[in-house]
Amino acid sequence: ISRPNRPGASCACGALNACLGSFKAEGLDVHCKGPGVHDPLDPELSILKQRLARRLRHEKKDVKELDLVGITQAAERTITSDLEYLIEKAVDPSKANYAVFTGVQIH
Repeated sequence: ISRPNRPGASCACGALNACLGSFKAEGLDVHCKGPGVHDPLDPELSILKQRLARRLRHEKKDVKELDLVGITQAAERTITSDLEYLIEKAVDPSKANYAVFTGVQIH
């Protein structure tokens, strides 16, 4: 992405770019820990790496061929399946209507 007043190109999500770099350098298996196991000094990024690594390993993706677009698409699939699972646990559609609103927070 090219941004005004910022030299050079940058990615839209630094966390996904960090995950991509880690996966390419270290592979997926090192990040496939069990749920609830994370780096206490960086819980958000370590949990993100775990979730994406497990998804990519399950889908049998080749890390060597993975790029920023591919990891972004894997993140979208992970988010969608998590959301569908949580909705299924929280809402009985025979008893209630529901809606899902999403957005992007840019900071």
